[in-house]
Amino acid sequence: MLQRILALAQKEFIQIRRDRRNLAMMLVLPILWLILFGYAFTFDVGEVPVAVVDRSGTTIGAAVADALRSYNRFVPADLPEPSDAGIREAIFRGEVVMGVLIPPGYGDEAHAELHILLDGANLFAAQTAARLIPAALEPAQEVVRAELQARTRAHVAELIAEAAEARKAEVLEGAASPP
Repeated sequence: MLQRILALAQKEFIQIRRDRRNLAMMLVLPILWLILFGYAFTFDVGEVPVAVVDRSGTTIGAAVADALRSYNRFVPADLPEPSDAGIREAIFRGEVVMGVLIPPGYGDEAHAELHILLDGANLFAAQTAARLIPAALEPAQEVVRAELQARTRAHVAELIAEAAEARKAEVLEGAASPP
């Protein structure tokens, strides 16, 4: 069996040596494809057009909107109608690849989430935009952290004051009633 395979391989090498055009095609085409797919057909997206609509009215929402608008890989787009429908229309017209809607109360309510709309027709740009969101939101994290710390401190101070008042009332009640 091995002898047959070696004989077939020897026959093929003899064929290739005789036909120089075939040898050239076997060597040149893969190199040409490598160059073409490596450089000519690049799927790297440099800048992503983004529409940001901030309906939150909160400092956290404003920080998130500013971070997205000022990120160096995002190009902010102005919408004639800053709304969910405006974002959808801009995506449909091809003006933006990603739209971010910051809902009312974002940062104040426990269940408020960012609404991110991506243009599925532009696959590589949409994937790039989705991958860049965490890096774009990094500057806003400091504002969010400071806001949450301030809220937590205020809440803890309120709880301590309530506990102190309850303890004071308990002590006064115990002192006022005879044993």
